[in-house]
Amino acid sequence: MNYSYDRVFYINTDTGKILDIRDYVFIFNFIYRRLNL
Repeated sequence: MNYSYDRVFYINTDTGKILDIRDYVFIFNFIYRRLNL
């Protein structure tokens, strides 16, 4: 879990706002999956 979060943060910082929406979707999907489980 830490690796994924760190990777998303790094990508967000490196790209900027291009993958901002994609990062949000990834986090939302992860949370939704965890809640579902």
